[in-house]
Amino acid sequence: MEKALVEAKSFEERVYEKIRTDIGSLMTDEELKKLVEKSVDRMFFSDRVIKSDHWGRPETKPPLIFEAVQAAVAQKIDDHVRAYVQERAPEFAKVMEDALAKGFWGLVSQHFNNQLANPMIVLQQQINELLAGKK
Repeated sequence: MEKALVEAKSFEERVYEKIRTDIGSLMTDEELKKLVEKSVDRMFFSDRVIKSDHWGRPETKPPLIFEAVQAAVAQKIDDHVRAYVQERAPEFAKVMEDALAKGFWGLVSQHFNNQLANPMIVLQQQINELLAGKK
């Protein structure tokens, strides 16, 4: 009597066979195909609900395909930006030199003037209106 070695099935294989025998007989191949297509479509192209906050509002993440594409092109975009900056290095150097030539106080003064310009225009208009007797 010769005994043959039988390879043990993995858990995944046993589950697949169980589903196929128990539920698979209830579905046609076409229905099973539609179910799989719908699941893949939802998995890759629909927003993913991660969890709900304590008020019951869902917290979502973008579709999986978005993250996959983003990861795939991120390095390429970074490489293009680096190449762009390197190609125009003299232009960037000139801008930096001009900024440094103004000195620290020149930059602070410029920022201060930019921040005050709009409020000063509004104040001037209000004074002109008061002097003209509109208010």
